[in-house]
Amino acid sequence: METSLLTLGSFSFQGLETPERIYLKKKQRLATHHLGSGLFTTNVLGEDFEIVSFSGTFSGAGAGGRIRLIDSLRIHGAPLVLVWGAKTLLVLIEEFDLNYLSEQWIPYKLSCRVVSSTGVTPASPLDIISSSALEQMSSITYLLGNTAITPTRDQTDALLTLAASNYDTPPLEAIHQAQTLMGEIDTRIAGLNVPTESDASSMGTIASQEGLRMTNVVSNLGLQATLLLARNRVANVIVCAEAIIQL
Repeated sequence: METSLLTLGSFSFQGLETPERIYLKKKQRLATHHLGSGLFTTNVLGEDFEIVSFSGTFSGAGAGGRIRLIDSLRIHGAPLVLVWGAKTLLVLIEEFDLNYLSEQWIPYKLSCRVVSSTGVTPASPLDIISSSALEQMSSITYLLGNTAITPTRDQTDALLTLAASNYDTPPLEAIHQAQTLMGEIDTRIAGLNVPTESDASSMGTIASQEGLRMTNVVSNLGLQATLLLARNRVANVIVCAEAIIQL
């Protein structure tokens, strides 16, 4: 298998890291019922989750750093696009086994549980980490468009820099700018369900207070969901950048 044909999220396997073969295990869910007569019946419950696994070797002076990049994706726990050849799967990292023969020769085995095998592309919103820097920034800007939060020029430049770092050490100022934007989103989320002074003064009875509260909650649900999604995407950019700094 050629090196360029295997990627997992934002990570591209290179050299000896690239497996000679990839195992795709498909299962069928079965329920077997044993009867008192000694007979049994088996019901077919449909296709079970697929498991895809492969192995290779991390080698050279950068082996430890490459391993930490994979481990940061595992710890983050987000769905990732796994691509080899013409096959594209949306997966979650289930197991990451390492066999340290030395600091520069570390065989590994990686097992992933398939979430989806149809309609998945590298630009899928579920795997925003693997999108280009411009796509990630466009997604965040679009989500924040109607939330009264507009990223500053410095914050936009910072997110583009972090998303395009490509394993280069990101500038700390860029991380600070991204964290500031995430703090603004957190403040906006926290204030969604807090009545303003004008709201409080207009409340005459307990019934009207409760009615206004419920109206605020319902009207803010969509905005809150949008803000949370935008926050998660900013956090994804920051997490990947901080993982690179720890190498």
